[in-house]
Amino acid sequence: MNNQQYLARLKKLLSSMPHQVRDEVLREIQSYLNDCGDQDMALLEKFGPPEKLAQQYLDGEVVHLTLLQKLSSKGRLGLSVFGAIVLVLVLIVTGLAYYYQRDAFNYADPQALAGATRDTKWLSAPWDGVSLIKVSQAEVVFYWHQQQQVRWTCDGNWLAQDQLIRNGTMVFQQAECLVYLPTRPARINVNQSKVTLIRPADHVDVKVSQSNIRIAQRSEGYQYNIQGIDNVDEVPLSTQGAAINIDINAFQSSLVPYVY
Repeated sequence: MNNQQYLARLKKLLSSMPHQVRDEVLREIQSYLNDCGDQDMALLEKFGPPEKLAQQYLDGEVVHLTLLQKLSSKGRLGLSVFGAIVLVLVLIVTGLAYYYQRDAFNYADPQALAGATRDTKWLSAPWDGVSLIKVSQAEVVFYWHQQQQVRWTCDGNWLAQDQLIRNGTMVFQQAECLVYLPTRPARINVNQSKVTLIRPADHVDVKVSQSNIRIAQRSEGYQYNIQGIDNVDEVPLSTQGAAINIDINAFQSSLVPYVY
């Protein structure tokens, strides 16, 4: 992996960061290359795999100390005082962004879900007649269960809870929701939202625009049919012979495996 491939890979891995923060991190690394005067120096050797470096940034760890220690151990400490200060500020902003964007609990952990919803009031309705789910400007986590009804709980939904289903369409808008769907095929339209699919148990057809989709896979895997996703290096891989299909048609959106 050459330096340009390293930087390109790191940029993709930091795609969940605010663009300004991510670009500043990449500029600092490129600035180091320029300052040390050794364009042939391998970033992979200096900083380790891009996946590990990206995870350190996303986890809000004190990456700048690790970075400076690695550079100084090679006798190539080329960051200026200004650059170091900027990097510290970048890490602070990144840490705050990660803190506020982090999930309330591990959505893929059944025990964590049970604990977080112990005192939650759930609503339910028959699934028959629901042909489409619309998610707009909301954050929704979908689960699947064996009951032939849809169950949900929402915080902040602009519609009254008993008005979410109309004319065969269930709408989640401007809210944070947990939803249980029956083990039956589902159509979901997503717009300007963050949606998490936790181990879908039947076929899912998702149309998504300007949104983020995360998927926690079952051990059996899925057969994916994905269109319009740019971050192809990060999308889940299809499992040959998988019984469940997940179709995703996207516009200006990202698709990544669910990681807490």
